[in-house]
Amino acid sequence: MLASSTTKGISKDKSQAEMQNLQNLPYDLLLNIAQYVDLRDVHALQLTCSALRDFTTTRSVFRKFAFALLRRCRPLPLAGFQSLSNLSTEQLMKSVNKAAQFEHAWRVRAPRPISTKKIWYKVVSAPPNEEIDWLSPITSSYTLCATKSGKVICWDIGSDRCIAQWNPGEKWELWKCRVEFEEKAVYFTMAKLLSDPQILNDERVMEFILMRLSFPEDESAHNNGKGHPIELFSTASDPTASPIFSEVATFMTTGVVMNVFLLDPPARLLSAFIWVSGPNTIGLYTLLDWETQEYVYIDTGIECLQYSNWSCILHEDQIVIHSEETDAAYQHFYPISLLRRYKKKISAHSPVPALSARVSPARTQAKRFAYPLIPLFVDPDLESTTSTAINNSPSVLNDTEELLSDLGASESTESTVASVPTLAAASALPLPFATNPIPTMSINSANPFPTPPWLPESAHFVRQWWPTLPGVPRVSCTVILLADHDPETHLTRFAFAQHYFTVPFNAPDNDRHNASCASEEHKIAASPSVDPSLDGDMMKMWYVSTPFDVVYVNDNIDDDAQDRSRPLVAVDFGHAVWVEQCDNEMDIGTGTTVSSDTKCLRFVTFPSIGEEDPADQQPAESTIRTLELPDELDLDTVETINIDQSQGAVILSSTEGQVFFLFYT
Repeated sequence: MLASSTTKGISKDKSQAEMQNLQNLPYDLLLNIAQYVDLRDVHALQLTCSALRDFTTTRSVFRKFAFALLRRCRPLPLAGFQSLSNLSTEQLMKSVNKAAQFEHAWRVRAPRPISTKKIWYKVVSAPPNEEIDWLSPITSSYTLCATKSGKVICWDIGSDRCIAQWNPGEKWELWKCRVEFEEKAVYFTMAKLLSDPQILNDERVMEFILMRLSFPEDESAHNNGKGHPIELFSTASDPTASPIFSEVATFMTTGVVMNVFLLDPPARLLSAFIWVSGPNTIGLYTLLDWETQEYVYIDTGIECLQYSNWSCILHEDQIVIHSEETDAAYQHFYPISLLRRYKKKISAHSPVPALSARVSPARTQAKRFAYPLIPLFVDPDLESTTSTAINNSPSVLNDTEELLSDLGASESTESTVASVPTLAAASALPLPFATNPIPTMSINSANPFPTPPWLPESAHFVRQWWPTLPGVPRVSCTVILLADHDPETHLTRFAFAQHYFTVPFNAPDNDRHNASCASEEHKIAASPSVDPSLDGDMMKMWYVSTPFDVVYVNDNIDDDAQDRSRPLVAVDFGHAVWVEQCDNEMDIGTGTTVSSDTKCLRFVTFPSIGEEDPADQQPAESTIRTLELPDELDLDTVETINIDQSQGAVILSSTEGQVFFLFYT
């Protein structure tokens, strides 16, 4: 009897123990636990038993990791125009594992060639007898390039051949490009100057063509997303199914166009910033529907400061003018319903637009940058301080109310024109237009790289261009190349500054509504707050302040006497790559010695969104790495540079008619 009771007790204990084992937990409970483990934990669980392996290889688990990567602005490697919803579970797992590998490896060490046993780079031909003016990958299968003669060419990487070409027969310049994955299409604008290049005022006239490159519907079917990353770039498409160029719309502008923005191609929405020379303000030109013969052209009254950087973003039904100065960023909101009040007809007799009115934004937000403490560094060659460690210095402006107050007052302050557009038609702007110093509001004593002497040499605004998942917050990224030129020694030192931001800022109290709006319908209620958990990473500055010398290339055309040189710099979310004039030094990432008077390929990764710092302090500096190069690549011949972090690729075109795809992990 006792033995029987003991046996029953042991059996009961064993049954309870089995129920408490991890593999015996209900699926929903396991899925909840999976929210708190990282990808390395999942890989470890897969090695324990078949039950946990089956669970950890389900779509729900890896969709959670895909969401987390996308939330940190790390794209998944996809083939062609693949969408995440069309991936099989196996393909999703491979994409998540590869993206996580890129993120970890690039953050903790230097990117290394993808393989030592296989060829880790691919060389394809550039368009014959053409100089490349602009080049970018269009998914993993194609590149799109604009030549200095005016052609736009789509190149199939796998078959190494031109599969589509647009040749207008005259010189046009590519200004803006946007990939629409759901449409399997690429939209881009081409620009041509119609007036005298020396005219740099409101009499300047330009013509634009909006083009579309459409890919066949079954394009993505030719690649199953498997294999080595170089194979994703090497799979040739069906030669009988070529993409097609088509003209979408044409329009003209008057004044110095600063930039064009393809805000929402499916909604046929386009905008442009134009410098209004008289009051030195930003003009907003908008095509609310580019299939209609109507436009909106208003003077925003927003002062065009010399050292500001500008972008235009669509947020819900509002066009947002995003401007960044030295110490703060501003967002000016224009509801589309407000802009519709100022529509005008485009006619054959008056194709050149005219300003309708001065229209203030319906509301404005401001948010200060968060600056880290940069250690004091003295460059022995320049005998000057690269950056200053500031601890107790008070800020010039104490709160947002003062920021917005100064913003309103700046309308009556004479100042210099905004930063020079890097593209051809606007690159001839003389500096400065006025002799007044930058207003006090743009100088912050807490900024380790104040303006002046540090000036923005180029600004890169990056949006989330890749396929994403519902619920992933929309975040933008700014990378600015700063330069400090010594007029006596003629030496220039460079630094990178990078930060993330959202639209709107996650600061509802930072609004200043425009009381002059004519009716209540055009006043905007405060937009829903963005994900609060993101706010700690937004507007935080990270730097690369170790002095370096960026290589420039000259883009002068024909008898153009203006200096149109541009830095060989490319950026993606949280990453920057550039060609640098190197000194004799040891690279801490690879341990290789870089000889004097040579060029090298440099790379840096900034902290991602949500990255935890063990010391609970904001990291200030990011480490510069030197990338390994193929022996056949001569950096002296490089004319364009690009980066595709989703595929771990750096793309460089050379004057010798070659395009190099370098794959790192």
